Amino acid sequence: MRLDDFWSLKLCRPSKEFLLRHCRYLIRKYRFEEKAQSEPLSALKYLQNDLSLTVDHTDPAETKEVPHSRFTVPALQCRRRSEE
Repeated sequence: MRLDDFWSLKLCRPSKEFLLRHCRYLIRKYRFEEKAQSEPLSALKYLQNDLSLTVDHTDPAETKEVPHSRFTVPALQCRRRSEE
């Protein structure tokens, strides 16, 4: 008897609303990462106003993926030091 034949596959199609929200999230996330490299203050405002609206805060994986302070805080500190 072969035991490796006991498997099943179930395909689920995501809803149109989920796909649209997720695409918006990805676009805004990458736009934020680009802004964080050149304009950190603008990127921080973008994170607070635009990117956070598209994040599903009930999904821990997606919430953890948001680049919060990982990008903004070091960039802002470097900018402030160079302005002094």
